[in-house]
Amino acid sequence: MNLLDIAIVAWGMYELFGITVKPPFYWERSRRMQRTRARLGDQKATILYLVFALLLVGFGLWSLFLRGG
Repeated sequence: MNLLDIAIVAWGMYELFGITVKPPFYWERSRRMQRTRARLGDQKATILYLVFALLLVGFGLWSLFLRGG
């Protein structure tokens, strides 16, 4: 098991948690999310980060199990 692969999956899970639950520390107080929401709007920002999170989790799991890491 590679520590980097585990970190990628954990980051993706954190992003999924933030997008689905929308806690204040992630959705309202994060500068990154505030800028994204201001530029794209709430719905497009949610879709963007959902796709990003799914890519992170998918790549991390692929790297952990299928690639032989």
